[in-house]
Amino acid sequence: MSSSFHPRTPGSGLSRRQVLGAAVATGAGMALAAALPGAAAATAPAAAGSGVAPTEWDTLAARLDGIQGVSTTPPTGVVTNGYTRGALLGNGDLGVVVGYTDVAQRFYFGRMEHWGTTWGPSTGLTDSCLSIANLTISSPDTSPSPADAYRMTQDIRTGEVRTSMQLGTPTVSMVSWTADCDNVFVTDLSVPAGSPDARITVALAARSSSPGHNVQYPTVASVSADGTTLRLTRSGDPFPASDWRSTQALAVRLIGASHTSASATAEEATVTFTLTAGKSVHVVTAVRGDARSGPGGPAAATLADRAEAAAKAITASRLDSLRAEHHDWWRDFWMRSYVDLGDPALESYYYGALYVLGASTRAGKLPPALYGGWITTDLPNWENKYFLNYDYEATFYGAGSANRPGLLESYCRPLLDELPYQRNNTAQLGYQGACYGRKLTPQHIGRPAPAPVPVAATKNPRGLTDQKSNGSFGFMPAIDRWQYYREEDYLRKELYPALKELAAFWADYMTWDGTRYTVEHSGSHENWDDFNPGLDLGFIRRVYTVLLEASVLLNQDARMRSEWQHVLAKLSAQPTGTYGGTSVYTLAEVVDPRHSPFVVHDQPINLEGVVHPAGVVQLGSAPVDVQRARDSLALQNEWGSTGNSYPKTFLMAARVGWSGPDLLARFKAQTAKRWRPSNLTYAQPGGGLETTANIEMLNSMLLTGEFGLLRFFPVWPAHRPASFTRLRAKGGYVVSGSLSQGRVQQVDVLAEHAGTVRFANPWAGLVPIVELVESDGHKTSTVPVSKERAGGPGTGDGAEAYTFKAKAGATYRITRPASAVAGTLAGAVTTTAPGPVDLTAAGTTDWVHYGLAGRTDRKADGGARISDVSVIGNDTLHVFNEGNVTYSWTDGAPTAAATATPTGFFLRRVGNGFRLTVPAGTEPQQLSLHLGASKALATVSAMLSDGSAPPWSGTFDSQSSNGNATAVLNFAAASEGQTLTVTYQVTVSHSADGQGNATLAAATLA
Repeated sequence: MSSSFHPRTPGSGLSRRQVLGAAVATGAGMALAAALPGAAAATAPAAAGSGVAPTEWDTLAARLDGIQGVSTTPPTGVVTNGYTRGALLGNGDLGVVVGYTDVAQRFYFGRMEHWGTTWGPSTGLTDSCLSIANLTISSPDTSPSPADAYRMTQDIRTGEVRTSMQLGTPTVSMVSWTADCDNVFVTDLSVPAGSPDARITVALAARSSSPGHNVQYPTVASVSADGTTLRLTRSGDPFPASDWRSTQALAVRLIGASHTSASATAEEATVTFTLTAGKSVHVVTAVRGDARSGPGGPAAATLADRAEAAAKAITASRLDSLRAEHHDWWRDFWMRSYVDLGDPALESYYYGALYVLGASTRAGKLPPALYGGWITTDLPNWENKYFLNYDYEATFYGAGSANRPGLLESYCRPLLDELPYQRNNTAQLGYQGACYGRKLTPQHIGRPAPAPVPVAATKNPRGLTDQKSNGSFGFMPAIDRWQYYREEDYLRKELYPALKELAAFWADYMTWDGTRYTVEHSGSHENWDDFNPGLDLGFIRRVYTVLLEASVLLNQDARMRSEWQHVLAKLSAQPTGTYGGTSVYTLAEVVDPRHSPFVVHDQPINLEGVVHPAGVVQLGSAPVDVQRARDSLALQNEWGSTGNSYPKTFLMAARVGWSGPDLLARFKAQTAKRWRPSNLTYAQPGGGLETTANIEMLNSMLLTGEFGLLRFFPVWPAHRPASFTRLRAKGGYVVSGSLSQGRVQQVDVLAEHAGTVRFANPWAGLVPIVELVESDGHKTSTVPVSKERAGGPGTGDGAEAYTFKAKAGATYRITRPASAVAGTLAGAVTTTAPGPVDLTAAGTTDWVHYGLAGRTDRKADGGARISDVSVIGNDTLHVFNEGNVTYSWTDGAPTAAATATPTGFFLRRVGNGFRLTVPAGTEPQQLSLHLGASKALATVSAMLSDGSAPPWSGTFDSQSSNGNATAVLNFAAASEGQTLTVTYQVTVSHSADGQGNATLAAATLA
């Protein structure tokens, strides 16, 4: 599509480029090579022999058809200062929000480039993104039963909104969509043959005043000279500080109908026509605009003429072409990667979030800020600006792993074009390099860089932003772009120079105290004054680490490497402390005296510089660091109920290996609380598009590539079948994989660059098989694999790392070797009547008992084969003393003998539970768990480490108090040295206060 954005220099515009998506053999043996969504032209439908199997798209299309935003009554909250509930349409430039009443449909138009002055009671006069106009379709006739006919569907597969609405007597069908190669919006209207005709009114309107905001926006509505086209222009009042000037023009024309009357007032143009039953009418809206810093743009009337000409140039056949291109664009977007999670709620979130990204973002166009182009008022919250202290970045957290490079290309543009301006601002304050402010507007995007200014002789630290981390935070997804796609041209020309500017600032700003580098007077939160904030330290680590790697790869700045290495070696450690006796990551080494270093029930800012997006601690880091991160999340206990935590907590938990079943249960529960089925979005308090961030949470459960080590299904529950196709891992790998029957079945890895592929063996104790795969799916040869010595990067959790040599552009299939012996795992849960249990008699190999004197007793000579119990979730072990099943033993330690003790442990609330392990070999064993529940349904799950038998699960449900059961597991592994892992978790609470609990009193092994 043509861009209407203009810098000061006439004729210059935003760069566009096309990146070819690499292919990887899928489970069906196909390979896909798709043009980057956002390229200038849509890719044609796949033909026979094209390499794209029709059945692959058919299967995915059927999945997407089952995921639609649906409103059976008109959605509320369509017009809002925040994240609208209306149905969403867009082409990455033009945004359209849909929804009004059951007798009128309205479409609200917005663009990220349309800015001007606004006024709010808390902000006063400020610059802001503004709404443009709206288009309303209604009838002058009364509708007798509109509620019965109303239905609006947001079709994410095709990028269309379908509405059924009674307008007058007949029910009118509307299909609305945005073109992808031009800012054209279309609504197709029809009435079934045999129905009465419908009289339809189309109104194009905007306000010249912004009520209550004390600002005027020049608006002119008119009808074209020939009476066929509605016209409207609206201009933003330039904000003095930026002098940003934007005027937008819209023209509406009917195809397939002759209007009966057209008229205009100062702010509204209308046309009325008859919609004949059995025929279609197309309402075509063309949008043309101009946005730039400073004067020199075309007059509003000129833009209106351009919009009118564009609308009149569209014929019925051109509409057919535009719609076909539109469908092709969305098909290519969806085919870049997809997942099968086996869960409708999870997939509704996942694909709904991807749709938001696809509709709001295109390479070469202004990226979306808080609400993108879906603006319905002239005072959007936080002016719809690019906030660099999390909001802007979080929207794009999943773009890299989802294998959609156009999204990250768009994301990077504001940061890169803003760099010379931020560098000059920083120089005027006496510092080298670039320190970014908290928020950006589009005013510098696409403009020529200003002349550099000299660094002032006197430093003015108070003139800098409160959060010195903003710029480095902003470049975290820009670094992701490099690490996921390995585009050396991007690294050389854009990212590496920018990172050098960030490092130059840090080198000038940090304090060297003789032993370490520190960061003073920077805030972990807005308006805080901290010493050594974790944000700053974590982002400095990642920036300098990538700088060093890039310096070597590009063969540049060899003289700077020792300085950068010294910073990394001597940078202050990430701040830690204790909370309730547990080691945690804190917000800063010394926090602002007005605040606390560790805050429960608050967003985990303390982990953004540690886990994500800084990536200092991940699954596979040193165990003490990973446990500290998990404990921090558990003790903070903030899983989306407060602002900004939803896009952070779940993703961080996935990255440090949180229990998969627990993580999914928490995520689904929280998502359901604020889910909007009208447009498949989650709305957190005060938030916007950043709630798409958990695309990355789900992708991270399926695939990661941290520390140069590919992990397949690292956090996904083994008992839940799942698959992913063409996800991307850091290092330039495109990966597909499947998990079923409790184990990873196969993984295909496309290596876009030659080199060594490292991966964590998903079949511990077995040597994986790697085979070269041709484009037709045929396996041609076995590739040698090598097992790394223990202790390699990213194996802090004991993962077995294997390697193989890969050729650039080749696909490799990793599979599990066939076992000589299959394992077994079977179980049953039965209700236990009150009475005694003799652990000495039952636990001939080993036994444990929980809760006597608040501790664990076990068989003295059992070798501790049954592990100590660990807690899943954020509760702590509680002791009960009044069980109606009692336990006795005569061979225990530390209590040698006990008679009829009624004690045990319990844990409360959904997601919390117990975990224990038992060694497994080829000899059959039997493990019995003496458990219970109170006002809860709880689930027992068990799996063998070698995946030689499908995982097993069973449930116990106690609607009232103190139910008891025994879970008996019979198992054997396919090889020696394996482990049986058993969990028992609260799945459903029947208690009104959510305190339903699961109990565990004893376990025996025989």
